[in-house]
Amino acid sequence: MGLSRREVLQLGSGLIAIGMAGCTNILSNKRLRIEILNFDTASHKLSLEVISPTGGNNLAPVLEKMYDLPDPNDETATTVSVKEDLPAKKYLIRTYLGDNPSVRENFIFYANQETGPEAELYVEVRRDVNDAEPYIVFR
Repeated sequence: MGLSRREVLQLGSGLIAIGMAGCTNILSNKRLRIEILNFDTASHKLSLEVISPTGGNNLAPVLEKMYDLPDPNDETATTVSVKEDLPAKKYLIRTYLGDNPSVRENFIFYANQETGPEAELYVEVRRDVNDAEPYIVFR
């Protein structure tokens, strides 16, 4: 005797649930690459804090480091690559300039599935022509 339509649907939904059980880690092999760029004419120290939400109101710092950003001289920008190997997932990114702590910016990073094996985050220090202070931008 064959399976009834109801039994086939129950079996199919059970198999789908089992197959989807590991999908929360679909991005687990993807890595996050962070590049810090200084477009300002002055050198800076940038504090970078990468925080992983662990559930509820708990936050776990993954990376806390101060980076020296030399002035670009005659180039468009100087680039500093973050060497830490981080999995691509949701993070809270906090930054401020060590030489000017009032210049700060926060960003929530979400890993994008279409970016290939690496997710990229660019942290840029910029200054508009008529502004006294630089500002921080995420791309």
